[in-house]
Amino acid sequence: MKRYVFLLLGLMAFVNCKPPEFERNTRVLIKGKMIDENNQPISEVDISVYTYRFSGYIFDAIEDEYLLGLGKSKTDGSFEIISLFDKDEDFAIVINGNEKYTNYTYLSSTTDHTPEDLVFDLEDKQLKSVSKVNYSINRTSPEGTTFRFSFQYSDINCIEYFNEGVLEPELSRCFFEINSGSFLNDTYPDYSNSFLTPIGTVVEFHYSINDQSEIIETFTVDQENYEFEFSY
Repeated sequence: MKRYVFLLLGLMAFVNCKPPEFERNTRVLIKGKMIDENNQPISEVDISVYTYRFSGYIFDAIEDEYLLGLGKSKTDGSFEIISLFDKDEDFAIVINGNEKYTNYTYLSSTTDHTPEDLVFDLEDKQLKSVSKVNYSINRTSPEGTTFRFSFQYSDINCIEYFNEGVLEPELSRCFFEINSGSFLNDTYPDYSNSFLTPIGTVVEFHYSINDQSEIIETFTVDQENYEFEFSY
């Protein structure tokens, strides 16, 4: 009896050790068109189709990623990809802007939903041009001066969740606000780094010298490579 119980517990703890079997006789068509903020076509954009499955043991399960389909947009921005199909809670169509344009993810549960005519039509999908903001902060004030700073800007990712083909805004997240920064002192008086944000973003630069009242300055990112320098 004890042997049976331990065997049962072992089976319950184990999730999966083999690659998942997808819908063997089902293929779906992923189609749409890539355009930029000026409604001009974008070519050579990578589009990938993924599903996710847990494997391993229930107490240390790992979510594995499986590529179901892959393609690129054409010269006119259009794309058509024939992909494997999987009944799963996390079926994703991922558009990678390769740091030149924003990224987009179509996320849906296909557990109880199959698209009409086996077609996922993303229609016109607009991607924003991306800027790399390079910033450098240098100390010119006396030793002992401290500097606390942060940048507030828009992320380059947009994730839209669809329920049976209908967009669910409350479960979607696009271009959310990011705050990043650091604290500088005698050990680390200078700092240089970079971040990505859509062109046109108004960036807020928050800073405080020697923990005095915070000061906020803004600047608009208006080019692919934006340089920001500040001395304190």
